[in-house]
Amino acid sequence: MIRILTDSTADFSMADAAALGVAVVPLTVSFGDAHYQDGIDLPLERFYDMLAAADKLPTTSQPSPELFLSHFLAAKAAGDTVICVLLSAALSGTCQSAEIAKEEAEYDNIYIVDSRSATLGLQLLVRRAVQRVAEGFSAMDIVADLETARTHLRLYAVVDTLKYLHKGGRLSGAAALAGGLLGVKPVVGITDGRLGMLGKARGMAGAYVALFKLIEEQ
Repeated sequence: MIRILTDSTADFSMADAAALGVAVVPLTVSFGDAHYQDGIDLPLERFYDMLAAADKLPTTSQPSPELFLSHFLAAKAAGDTVICVLLSAALSGTCQSAEIAKEEAEYDNIYIVDSRSATLGLQLLVRRAVQRVAEGFSAMDIVADLETARTHLRLYAVVDTLKYLHKGGRLSGAAALAGGLLGVKPVVGITDGRLGMLGKARGMAGAYVALFKLIEEQ
């Protein structure tokens, strides 16, 4: 049996993950001294409410190797194979934690795939892995398929407000104010596993045009 494992940045609801048979290891989200397991004791709706009210941006930390190890040892005991499809290694140490746990498990049938993506991009790769398992692909063929698929994956987004870029120290107060008055919408994307600014536009209509141009280019 092949087990598919991912992390909470894939943004699966608990119901969707259960329906797909995907195990999810949570990252930790911290608001000051309060720590939460992403997607477990901190639902998305509550997260956004807390974010809007926070003076400082929350921080995240990668899952501990122990969280991965429990899944790996269970698979080892059952003689199953595990394919981990995880948040970009350029954005987090999540893949590193999984690699440490794999060494501790001393089990060869564990494959760790760096998605080089996040959120919906990661989720699409996880769904592809589930599909390939159902189609009867071997673990090695699934890994090879995912590593090819990730090179064709593009993730773009428009930042609707400059508020959080300012809170995170990426934008000065004056620039945030000026940008807000002008209706500037930054366009961001993930390239080679890293998040970067791809452009900016005036208003949402301009941002959609920018997104369509990026799509056409690809």
